[in-house]
Amino acid sequence: INAEYGMRITATMLPMQIGPLIVFLLAATAHGTVLLPTFISSDMVLQRAPLRARIWGTTTASGETVTISLNAGPPIPTQAVGGNWTVDLPVMPASSSNTILVTSSAGDKIILSNVAFGDVFLCSGQSNMQFAVGDAFNASAEIAASASYPDLRLATVAMVTADSPQLNVTSKPGAARPVWDASSPGAMVPQGGFSWPSATCYFFGRSLYIEMGGRVPIGLVGSDWGGQRVEAFSSPAALADKPCGGTAHSVPEPQPAAPSLAELDTFLSGDEPNPAPMQLWYAMIFPLLPMRFKAALWYQGEANAGDPTSYCCRFPAMIADWRQKFELELPFFFVQLAPPNPGVGVGYGPIRDAQMCALKLPRIGYAIAVDLGDPTAPHGSIHPRRKQEVGRRLMLAVNSVVYNATDQVTYGPVVADLKPTSSVAFGLSYVEGTAANLHAHGPAACDTVNSKLCCGESPFETTADGGTTWTRAKFAIAGDTVVLTVADAAA
Repeated sequence: INAEYGMRITATMLPMQIGPLIVFLLAATAHGTVLLPTFISSDMVLQRAPLRARIWGTTTASGETVTISLNAGPPIPTQAVGGNWTVDLPVMPASSSNTILVTSSAGDKIILSNVAFGDVFLCSGQSNMQFAVGDAFNASAEIAASASYPDLRLATVAMVTADSPQLNVTSKPGAARPVWDASSPGAMVPQGGFSWPSATCYFFGRSLYIEMGGRVPIGLVGSDWGGQRVEAFSSPAALADKPCGGTAHSVPEPQPAAPSLAELDTFLSGDEPNPAPMQLWYAMIFPLLPMRFKAALWYQGEANAGDPTSYCCRFPAMIADWRQKFELELPFFFVQLAPPNPGVGVGYGPIRDAQMCALKLPRIGYAIAVDLGDPTAPHGSIHPRRKQEVGRRLMLAVNSVVYNATDQVTYGPVVADLKPTSSVAFGLSYVEGTAANLHAHGPAACDTVNSKLCCGESPFETTADGGTTWTRAKFAIAGDTVVLTVADAAA
């Protein structure tokens, strides 16, 4: 047990048979003979058009008829098969304050109130996704302002493990809070740490909510666990995928693991073992497969930093497998890792390159965080507190890929070329459209009390001896290019 990883939850398991596969159902709140999964509840956000939102659950009696009625409309009956039932609702536009009535032939009656239809996003990964709003920069002000977004609704999956597929999973905030909570101070943990809600997920959702003028409800489902490798979130099929999700002809051999990062070790202390491969897939992702999502957001990779070659395969393999298992195209967006503190033995350049292997798949976007390093952060530079900017950049990527926005600079500046302009100067050019309003700006640490690291310094370094010695180069911005002056270029 510690601040990031919380307490591993042991729940009563109810065995169920689905075809030849034996699975276990976490005990859910029962209404007579009908059971709804945890995240089908009042105040939830269901996916709007063009997808059909889905309601599902179980019954204690096979063959029982379950009927769904939306806003007192025509009933939609379905018969439970093997104790399981699923109903796809009619295509719905963005809306709030809907009511869903669930009844059964055994006399059950469940009312789900204040249901919204909007866009629903799955947020997953390790500690940077788990990092909560209460530990972000300006947390008190951000929490106070959270009530301004009433149709931004939040849910967080409990941190549990399993060795077989689960049909349900509990809510991390527990019974003291609603499963789905409208954005408000009451939905936030003031001293955030690694509690809930996810800061990256929340600030992404807030940015998108504002971008859409508050007209579309936004649902955010966090399912994350700090310190975990991509393999823990991967299914057996994903781990066995030799072509790497279709991005390669064969899987590379795993490389020897590097020593643990000093910063990561801070959170890995104690006797509690880490989840094994597949355990978070079974316990925290599999139960959500029937849910319809607009896209998935991912902030992970630190735990795989010692083996970037394998990650270049395992990451796209997991994405491709999630898409198959969710039966959705599921646009996927990831965050490139922020830098570790100076002196940490494993640099993040190779793992960032490995993250970019996912771009070989269609409908992938990303947000960079290399400039958001936070050396005075309580949880280390790799956990930057400026999650507002991470969320905004993810929103831009989603806005481009999912909503086809063209009136924005999604990524940038993206380097195009570096050419000498004289014996002591070079011209650095950028990809067209990525360097509009190019300007100098200090890193995130410039806003931190007692920290002026790199503030006012050139962000460019050059070498004249093959990389042994690096010297900061003077620079000047000319439109959408940068001119570097290198004093020792002739050396």
